[in-house]
Amino acid sequence: VVDAVRGHTRARAAESAVIEPFDDDFGVESAARTALAEARSVARAGGLEPSVLGVPDVDAMLEEVRAARAAAWRYTATTGVAEAVAGWWRTARWLVLPLINLPLLVLLGHVGYRVVRAYVEGPLLPL
Repeated sequence: VVDAVRGHTRARAAESAVIEPFDDDFGVESAARTALAEARSVARAGGLEPSVLGVPDVDAMLEEVRAARAAAWRYTATTGVAEAVAGWWRTARWLVLPLINLPLLVLLGHVGYRVVRAYVEGPLLPL
């Protein structure tokens, strides 16, 4: 139970560290304003309201970015890491497992050779 609580607490702390600082991030707001400014000016130059063409206002854009950031974090925290590890393991097992097993197989072969040699050549053969 304690481990489950710790896991949820860590997950919540990580999520709050990634998602909640969004309100204080003026770079994101500046990027949203810059991205929308040209589209809005082109729409107004054409004599149309930007909302008619589907150009969102800055607050709606910031909410969409916040939702995308939260969804990306949840995907990373739930399935993204597991999929990355599974993909890595599919490739790495062909390198890692032989590196681990090869010395064990060499040791087994060496011991087997020494046992057979001892039986054939000498001290373990009854005379």
